[in-house]
Amino acid sequence: MKQHKLLRYGYSAFVYLALMVLFLWGSCATPGDRQGTVKEVSSGYEAFYTQNQKDFTQRTLSNGIPLVIKGNAPGRVVTLKILIRGGSSLIPPQKAGLEKVGLALLSRGSERYPYEGILDTLYRTSASLSFDSQLDYASYDLICIDQYLPTLFDMYIDGFLHPLFTQEQFELVRNEALQALEEEAGDPDRFGRRKGIETLFQGEAYESLPAGTRESLLSLTLEDVRQWHRSILNAQRLVVIVVGNVSSQDIVSRFEKNVGTLPKNPVTFPSASYHIGSEVRTFPHAASKDVAYIQGFFQLPPRSHADYVPFAMGIDMLDDLYFNIVREQYGACYSVGTIFNQAKSPYGIVWVYKATDIQGIPRYIEEAWNLFKKEQLILMKDPETDQYVYTSLSERLRAYKNKYINQLFENQKTSAQIAGLIARSFIFTGDPLDYLRFPERIEAVTVGDITRAMNRWLFGASLQWVVVSDANGLAKIKGISFPGVAAGSSQK
Repeated sequence: MKQHKLLRYGYSAFVYLALMVLFLWGSCATPGDRQGTVKEVSSGYEAFYTQNQKDFTQRTLSNGIPLVIKGNAPGRVVTLKILIRGGSSLIPPQKAGLEKVGLALLSRGSERYPYEGILDTLYRTSASLSFDSQLDYASYDLICIDQYLPTLFDMYIDGFLHPLFTQEQFELVRNEALQALEEEAGDPDRFGRRKGIETLFQGEAYESLPAGTRESLLSLTLEDVRQWHRSILNAQRLVVIVVGNVSSQDIVSRFEKNVGTLPKNPVTFPSASYHIGSEVRTFPHAASKDVAYIQGFFQLPPRSHADYVPFAMGIDMLDDLYFNIVREQYGACYSVGTIFNQAKSPYGIVWVYKATDIQGIPRYIEEAWNLFKKEQLILMKDPETDQYVYTSLSERLRAYKNKYINQLFENQKTSAQIAGLIARSFIFTGDPLDYLRFPERIEAVTVGDITRAMNRWLFGASLQWVVVSDANGLAKIKGISFPGVAAGSSQK
C-alpha cells in the first residue's frame, strides 16, 4: 500500500465521528476526581457555559415529566423530542425489535390524522417525523419551521398518544425490519459486531438489541405493539426537549394539556454486566473471502468517570498510530480504529476492517500500543529517508484539545444537533446542560491523565475478540495470541 508522506491526525471520518459521539453523548468528570464525581474547572470556557445557560428554561409538568426548552437557537427550525427512558433493554429478548417497530408505527396514522394526510402535510411543510431506538432510551421527534409548529404539534402529539396501529402498516413495518436484518447479516463487519455484542452481554438486558432478531420479529403481534405503547404512556419514562425560538409559556401549555395528564407508575431500569471470555470467537461468513473482519470488545469508562475524557483523547491518538502502523506501514487492512457505543454500560471496539494480513494484525496492534506506552506519536514520514518522525504526547496534546473543542462547537449548528446533545446529557447524567461543560473538562486533561486512563481501560484490560472470515482466514489465526487475551486461550 502506498505510504502517505505527511500523516494526518484523524484516521478516518467514520472513527473520528464515533469518537466525537463519545464526547458529545454524555457527562465526564475532571481528571482530578478519581471516583468520577464531576468537579468544576476554572478556565476561559466558563463564559460558554454561563452564556448558554441563560437560554434554557426547565419546567416540570404536573405529572412530573421534565420539560427542557433551549431558546436562542440557530435559524427558524424547531426540534421537539419526546424521550422514552429504558430503551430496548426493557424489552424481553424474545420480543426484541418491538420498540423499533412500535416507534415506526407512531407516524403511520393516528385517530385524527390518516397516514396519507401525514405524508402530505410533512411534504408541504418540509417537516419530518423521526424516531430513534437505543439500548437505554428511545425518542420520537418532530423537526419543522417555526411557523408550522401550531399545526404540526397536534399531528405529532396525536401520533404519540393515539396511533391507529393497523394490521396493514404493522406488517409493512415488520417486513422492513426483517429486510434490514437480512442486510446486516449479509455484511460480515456488522454481522461480527452483532456476534460480539451478543457475547459481551449474554443473559443481560442489553442482549435485547433494538433491531431484534428474525425469530423475535416474526413472533411479534399487533397486540404486542399495543401493550408496548401502553407501557410508554407513563410519566416516569418520559422527558420532553424543545429546541428553537419558541414561546416557553406556549410550549409548556401545549405539553401540559397532553402528556402532562399521563399517569406516573414506578419503573425499574435495568443495568447490564460485561461478559468477556478467555477465547477468541470465530465465525465463518461467505462474504469474507480472503479477508477478515476483526473486532475486540472492551469496557469503556462511564461518562461520569474521571477517566472518560482523558481516555477518549488517548484513543484518538492511538487511532492515528493504528492507521500509520497497521494500515500504512504494513498494509495489513483497509481501515482500522476504535468504535464507541455509548450506553449506561458503555463498550468500545478495536475495529479492523478487511484485514488481509490476518496473522499479523494482533502483532501490529501491539506495536501501536507499545509506542503509545512510551508516550510517542508519529508526526510525519521524512521524505528524504522515508522514516517516521516521532513526537511526544505532550507536544501534540494542545492540537488534540483544539480539535475536540472546535468539533464541539461544530456539532451545535442545528436545533436537531442541540436537542440530541441535551437528550444524551439528560439520559446519561441527569443534567441536560452537562454537555456545555465539555470545553472546560477537555482543557483540564493532562498527559498523565491520558496514560493512566489508557493503562486502566485498554492496555491492562481484557478484550473479547471476534473474527469473521472464510475457512482459510479462520485457520490462519489458530495459535495466534491477541492483545488482552490470556496466553494459551483458545479459538471458539
